[in-house]
Amino acid sequence: MSDSTANSNTATARGVALALLVLTAAIVAAFSPVFDAQFVNWDDNFNLEDLRARLGDPLSFFHTTGRIDPYQPLAWCSLWLDAQLWGLDQGLDAPQAGRFHATSVALHVLAAWAVFALARTLLGRARPQASPRTLTLAALIAALVFAVHPLRAESVAWVTERRDVLSGLFFALAALVWVRAAPREAPQLRSLPQAAGAVALGAAFVGLFFGSVRIDGDAPLSWRGAGAAGLGAGLCALAGCGWLAARATGRDARGAALCLLALLLALLAYASKGLTVLLPVALLIADVEPLRRANWRSAAALLVEKSALWCASLAGGVLASWAQVRAGQTLASWEAHTLAERTLQAFYGLGFYVSRTLVPHGLSPIHLLPDELTLAQPRFALATFAVLAGAATLFVLRRRVPALIAALAAFAALVAPVLGFSQAGLQIVAERYTYLASMPLALWLGGAWLASRDARWRRVVDLAGGAWLLALVGATFVQAGVWRDSQALWDQALAVDPHNVAALEQLGSYRGLQAQAAQDPAERRRLLEEADAIYLRALALDPTPKPTLPFSRAINLLALDRPAEALEPLQRYCELFPNKAPARAHLGAALAGCGRREEAARELERAVESDPSYVKGWQFLAHVREQLGDRAGASAAWERVLTLLPGNRAALARLSALRGA
Repeated sequence: MSDSTANSNTATARGVALALLVLTAAIVAAFSPVFDAQFVNWDDNFNLEDLRARLGDPLSFFHTTGRIDPYQPLAWCSLWLDAQLWGLDQGLDAPQAGRFHATSVALHVLAAWAVFALARTLLGRARPQASPRTLTLAALIAALVFAVHPLRAESVAWVTERRDVLSGLFFALAALVWVRAAPREAPQLRSLPQAAGAVALGAAFVGLFFGSVRIDGDAPLSWRGAGAAGLGAGLCALAGCGWLAARATGRDARGAALCLLALLLALLAYASKGLTVLLPVALLIADVEPLRRANWRSAAALLVEKSALWCASLAGGVLASWAQVRAGQTLASWEAHTLAERTLQAFYGLGFYVSRTLVPHGLSPIHLLPDELTLAQPRFALATFAVLAGAATLFVLRRRVPALIAALAAFAALVAPVLGFSQAGLQIVAERYTYLASMPLALWLGGAWLASRDARWRRVVDLAGGAWLLALVGATFVQAGVWRDSQALWDQALAVDPHNVAALEQLGSYRGLQAQAAQDPAERRRLLEEADAIYLRALALDPTPKPTLPFSRAINLLALDRPAEALEPLQRYCELFPNKAPARAHLGAALAGCGRREEAARELERAVESDPSYVKGWQFLAHVREQLGDRAGASAAWERVLTLLPGNRAALARLSALRGA
């Protein structure tokens, strides 16, 4: 190696190191408000309770889910590691909250580094004549657009969304390794027997996976057939599929090994969040542009080389659907949410995500899906017109802007599952859904800056782009601050939409949590009554609310010692969701408060049977058994509480009293 080459490589390495340092500093500055933030009562409270109950059995995360969450075993395990390192006290204001947030920021930094490396690789392939310094700057711009955008605040500053930053890291790494292993020329099927073998092994993996793992309704995952051995054989078949597919399409041994590494990283991404199963779709689009290794003659080879990814995505997609059912997020019926409404929702979602990427405004933790969607409503008419007009314009200019079309196609593909055609939940859009989808748009913006180096107006681009990036950092700092605690979060949601019933419900729930922590009985009563007033305000805005609102108010009524008023909404909720342990447990508490203790005990037994890790159910059951004079049953229930919450003072005190009686 000549001295000039060595010096050039050293300068390039220094430039990359400096770019990564700038990127890290920008992220830390933008998200600095979260380092002393609390947890929030937007799923954090439920997830952390589930986490505490499983601190002694982390492997349980791989065959079940949280009470309300999707299948994300790797994300759960990362939270478990946080809890092992820092501890995890009760309450939203637990002192360890800032450290959980710091881990999320650190993972986001790593994801941004991976996006930087991916951008540098893709842009280098697309514009080989560009200098290393210019490529580094373009990649830095792409990574900054991805990393310090206000739309990232929900994913990074919300502990429940640990799955986003973790899946984003592995998604970007898998794409990076795959692209680096991809030959520059269009692939061809060089060996039909090897291609057929790859397809056969992929089919064997699918058969062994579904033949070894029982995925049934809302029950936890369990073994069947050959069990763990069958799954192990299936994973070996998947690896064989990846190897043969790479060899069949012309990769050498090193290239095939890199394909297997990309497959491993993809599996880690799938175990972090279900949306990542669209990785092979994104790679296929990248083959067209910017890699330009796709043509009609190479179509079969392009599909075969990704056969292992397709098969893994199929298994991951089924797991994601199962978890959705288990979390109680049933799909909206086609009668309640028609095809026309879903189509309007999809147009609105595309318009929302693209417009907020360019000019972030009106951000909120929850954007409610209205009861009715029609073109007569201005926001849906405008979004539909904008998306159709934009698509028509891109079609006309397709030969001039192929990279932009590819970026938008990848963006649309990555948000397609959450655009409304498979609607579940209260939201019409959610800012967290842009975490993966923003990557192709960020890469395109980096490429657009690179292309502007040949234009006379490049200084204008630099000034405007620099001002926009600085504005993004400031806006992200503000938006991250919204997630500092529950009060700030719901204040922001109600500032964006004063009629947001879900935000009012969560604000009422937060008042209830504040009441639980209050030491003064008068203050506790005041907070509970304030919560009830908030619930009544929400019910006045929506006389036919989703079932969770009357259920939340019923729990608050129990705390106000008004069990008779709580009984009917709890019974109605249990009829709708018979396997929800918290609902069944609170129904038992309401029955006990009304003096119907035998019925209460039966309901509580059903609650802890459906979810043996639900601590509050065991606590309620212990109290009811005491009231019934069943010391043995009460002792057994308190012992179970201590198993789930070692050292719990209330359980120790009650056990001591029962054993001393």
